[in-house]
Amino acid sequence: MSKKKIKFRVGDLLVKYDNGIPEQAILHKKHSPYFNEEKERKIPAMWELLGWGFQYHKILESFLKTQIEKELIDYYPAKK
Repeated sequence: MSKKKIKFRVGDLLVKYDNGIPEQAILHKKHSPYFNEEKERKIPAMWELLGWGFQYHKILESFLKTQIEKELIDYYPAKK
């Protein structure tokens, strides 16, 4: 079985379960990867989320994709 390629867009819905209770978040804004000269390392792509107990929360795009592949987070793409 091949992996399904995930391409996030603003407005996509993510649902995680905390003790069986669904918590929803919406992808709000994408931050492109960049090189941070102060920390001398590359900062990967991140998304701002609305939800999951935070007004705005940044999370790594790669982390979200891994959690979706492991079926720990449900992913519902926004309609075009």
